[in-house]
Amino acid sequence: IRPSCTRKSALIREIRVQYMIDTMLTINTLQRNGITGPLEPVAIADLLNAAATDFAGQAAQRGQMILVGPGATGTLMSKRRYLCLAIDELVRNALRFGPEGRPIELDAKLADGHVVISVTDHGPGMTADEIEAVRHAFTKQDMSMTQASSGLGLGLTLAETAAQALGGRLDLAYTPAEGMVARLVVPAA
Repeated sequence: IRPSCTRKSALIREIRVQYMIDTMLTINTLQRNGITGPLEPVAIADLLNAAATDFAGQAAQRGQMILVGPGATGTLMSKRRYLCLAIDELVRNALRFGPEGRPIELDAKLADGHVVISVTDHGPGMTADEIEAVRHAFTKQDMSMTQASSGLGLGLTLAETAAQALGGRLDLAYTPAEGMVARLVVPAA
């Protein structure tokens, strides 16, 4: 084994452990304390375009594109940091489980006083039992159907915890036409 490979592997493990610790601390803090401080105006288009830009490189490596839909307009009163945490985790999952060459779609709509932010991956989806299981920390989807082999099983737990702390929820659904659709539903004001 080349020493440079060993150092690289050790660095990757260290980054993963630090990410896991940070994620667990964030989940714990949100569950115990919720979100404190005043809400701020958050432009939905800016939020989704930032996610599309941040993950464009990873998407391109898999022959995917991240598309922001026409509903991504308006402003909501929320906490940008926690919206970004949730959306980033949903986009990571879509990239991991969406099929190569198919787009990841980000969109938003206003419904019943809530903003519904959707992330659609056009992938194979999950059964209702699998959807329920992956909501729990350290539970991962069966990786045999994808090329993905990494993940800690914390992403959806973080996204759901952030949604709940914002006064909302995370809905996960599968339809054959769209694949897996994750909907972050948060109060508009």
